[in-house]
Amino acid sequence: MRLLLVDPGLSSPYGHNAATVRELDLQARERGGIALDIATHVGFDPAALGATHCRWRPRLRLHGYARFASAGVPRATAEAEWREWLALCVQDLEGLDLPSFDGIWMPTAYPLHLAALAQLALRMPALRVQVGLLMPARFWAADASAGVWLDGLMGRSLQTAARLANWHVYSESGQVQAGGLRLATPTLLTPLADATRHRLDALRAPPSPDSPIRFGFMGEPLARKGFAVVSQALAAALPPDIALRLAMPAHHAARARVLHGSPPGLHIRALGTDNAAYFDALNEIDVLLALYNPGLHDEQMSGIVGEAIALGKAVLVGAGCEAILAFLRRWAPGSFQIVPPTPDGLRAAWQLPPSVWASCRREAMAAAARVLALKDVARHLRFAAPADDRPDAARA
Repeated sequence: MRLLLVDPGLSSPYGHNAATVRELDLQARERGGIALDIATHVGFDPAALGATHCRWRPRLRLHGYARFASAGVPRATAEAEWREWLALCVQDLEGLDLPSFDGIWMPTAYPLHLAALAQLALRMPALRVQVGLLMPARFWAADASAGVWLDGLMGRSLQTAARLANWHVYSESGQVQAGGLRLATPTLLTPLADATRHRLDALRAPPSPDSPIRFGFMGEPLARKGFAVVSQALAAALPPDIALRLAMPAHHAARARVLHGSPPGLHIRALGTDNAAYFDALNEIDVLLALYNPGLHDEQMSGIVGEAIALGKAVLVGAGCEAILAFLRRWAPGSFQIVPPTPDGLRAAWQLPPSVWASCRREAMAAAARVLALKDVARHLRFAAPADDRPDAARA
């Protein structure tokens, strides 16, 4: 199978973008049968990910996480500029010889690149394309005018995709909204190679009843991911029967140590770029903190939430994070608690009886296998098979 991964937002060795590449590369090396090409932004240096067996194509001139704004100019002027960027994306994708691949996969649907791919697919309907709708279009908008335009553009792209038999659109939350279109999708999470899923199965274990409850913040310490809430709650000290683990990229961990020092119960772990080390750190907690900004996460899931459930961990969710809550209610009912995404909300969660968290952990353990199955790389790769060979399970 010749597979082209299109990710103009791949920028660093951290995060879900890099994790997807590493897991596909691992699957290709261990199982064979996949020749993997990766199209990235022109400025991306593949050496950042270390040794891989991929063929790198850093040819995309618009960065995936570029943001768009009207910048005080008339809307018609701004839209003309955005259409020029869209034409540039079409040119870049045309240069990748798309028909030579068995499948084209965009794990994150960047609005302009998605629209460009949809335009090309109308001319080349035989292309087998898979797209992951992970974030609402307004994520890329710096102002309301750009948000309206991008939302409409994404909606039109999805309407095109719905007419194309060889397109497979999925999300982490099971549904997306764009341009007035509400679309139910299969639920898939960031893929894991077979070897990694087997390792998570082996890591998963019930909690020790005599240990302090270990709350954990994972990943980059961004305000939109709730780190300001955690930091402010920590300033008032931890209860004696609570442990708090912060696991984040090494440069952030160093700053966190300076900021917070070493109070009793606080553990700060520096993460490298290895997926295995990240899962080891996630496995060391009992409760994942997902006190995200509900202004963004009303429509946006968090991949870390699914990974926590796959390891049998409970989740503390910020009220208003509707996509995360909808996922948990469907796939892991009873595994979570909800509080306001504020320092007082977190401190209230620290005061809950241990029996509450023990119950959540039991429900997470019961849900772990079915959530981990949503990360099965085989489910992701079925789109590249002929339509007659795709099992219904791919649309779970």
